Amino acid sequence: MGNSAQNILYYKNTGIGYFIVVTKQAPECYINGKRTPSSRETTLALNKAHASDVIHCILNSNLFFLVYQQLSNCRDLNPSDINLFRLPESILNEPRLQDLSEGLQKSLVSNSWFQVRNQRQTGEVKIQSFTASLSKFIIDEIDWVLAKHYGFTDEELDFIINYDIKYRMGRDSEENDE
Repeated sequence: MGNSAQNILYYKNTGIGYFIVVTKQAPECYINGKRTPSSRETTLALNKAHASDVIHCILNSNLFFLVYQQLSNCRDLNPSDINLFRLPESILNEPRLQDLSEGLQKSLVSNSWFQVRNQRQTGEVKIQSFTASLSKFIIDEIDWVLAKHYGFTDEELDFIINYDIKYRMGRDSEENDE
């Protein structure tokens, strides 16, 4: 028997911005009003539902984004980028990641919006887009949990959570001293 839908994660494989967004449901995509998978969508199938929650959290984490920024072309998310990331075995049994995964998924969906473009070859393309910066508080909680398993110091965790923060969160996150 194959993987159930709950064990599949979805991610955009190109055009990565300041957040890597991995979801537990396929983003909605319509071409000329007909539902279709996005050509930028890639799936990651996992054997167990609990592993799906853990990997969902890890791939959305600030830590994974930092490693991705250091080791990739910073434009595409390839399976090799995911496979290079190492995780401690203890993390697979971390109970908090299931709740954080569920909370993150709900937050991503509730903060999603539809981008509509008219393209010469295909016509109207309407795709669900995610504003992950609005879910950053949950992503930060994920990194607090990950830090315990990786043995990060408070200073290292602070660096990971705040890595490139002014660009990742946009101009509104800068303190205005003027």
